Amino acid sequence: MATKKITEEQFEEAQKQVVQSLQELATIDAKKQKDVSRIAKKYQAKIAEAENAHIEANAVIQEYCLQNDKVLFTDGSKSSTTLHGTVSKRALPPSLVLADGVANWDAVIANIEKAKKHKEYLIIKKSVNKTALMSIRANKGSVALFKKLGVGVSSGMSKYSFKALEAK
Repeated sequence: MATKKITEEQFEEAQKQVVQSLQELATIDAKKQKDVSRIAKKYQAKIAEAENAHIEANAVIQEYCLQNDKVLFTDGSKSSTTLHGTVSKRALPPSLVLADGVANWDAVIANIEKAKKHKEYLIIKKSVNKTALMSIRANKGSVALFKKLGVGVSSGMSKYSFKALEAK
C-alpha cells in the first residue's frame, strides 16, 4: 500500500495544530473543572446528608433483620416482603479482612515472611517470562517451540508520538 508523501511544511503545520488543540483542550478542561467544583460545592452538604441518612437507615434495617431473623425469614425463606420493599437474606462466605492497625495486604505478606514457618500461607503467581521467550526468537527451533507453547511474535511496528514543548 503506497503512502502519501508528507512534506516538512505539512509536518510542521501538523505540529502547530497539535499544540493549538492541546492548548484549547487545556482551557476547556480548566473551565469544566471550575464549573464541576462550583456545582459540587453547591450540593456537597445535601449529598453528605443524604449519604449519612442512607448509611444510618441501612444500619437500622440490618440490626432489625438480625434481631427478627426467625420472624422475617420463616421456613428457610431468603426474602420477606415489607411495607416499602423486600428484605433479602444472603449468607456471605467468610472472608479475610485486614486487622485493626494493618495498613494493607503487603503488610500481611511481610508478616508472613517474617514468621518463616508460615510460608504455606503465601502463593507464588506464575506468569509467562516474555523477555526470555523474545530472547530466543532467532534461535533454531524457536518457531516450533513457540507453536508448541501457543505463542507467536508480532512484527514490531513503529509508533511515533509528539509532545508539545512547554509554553513559556
